[in-house]
Parts: sequence; C-alpha cells; structure tokens
Amino acid sequence: MSVLLAVVLPRAGSRAASPTMKGDPQAVREVTAACVKFMAAKTWRTRMSAGGAAIERRLFIAQSLYAFGALLCLVSTYWSIAFILLVQLNYAIP
Repeated sequence: MSVLLAVVLPRAGSRAASPTMKGDPQAVREVTAACVKFMAAKTWRTRMSAGGAAIERRLFIAQSLYAFGALLCLVSTYWSIAFILLVQLNYAIP
C-alpha cells in the first residue's frame, strides 16, 4: 500500500491563509497529555492479552469454520455462501 502526499507550495506574492502551529507550546502540551492518557487507559489490548489460550482457541475454531465454508463451494456455491454468512452471524451476535 502506498501513501501519496501532496505538497502545496504557495504562489509567489501570496500569503499563508493562517499562521502555523509549529512550536506552539500549548499544542505540544495538549498532544503530550492526550498521548499519556491514551497509553495509560485500559483498552481492548489489555483484555486481549489476558485471555490468551481462550482467544487462540476461538480464532482456530472460526478459521476452521471458514475453511469448511470455502470447501462447501465444491458442493454448492449457495451452501457455501449460506454457511459463511451463518458463521459471520454467529460471531457478530453475542
């Protein structure tokens, strides 16, 4: 995946529309505080690392069901699609 960055250069004689925030101490403090708050928050990463084996088992079962759904395509495409949709619903609806 590539990211394209566009650089817009001002025309000769034109002025910038707004002043830059480069080096603004208030902005730096706000960004730093937001980063500290984000890193200290209990996020889903904490919960994910706590359940290790159970989550790995759930992922293995889900991938096995998807593989079976893909193999059903050899029998009937409609059965395969229906089975994969049912697997999706099973994991989407708690």
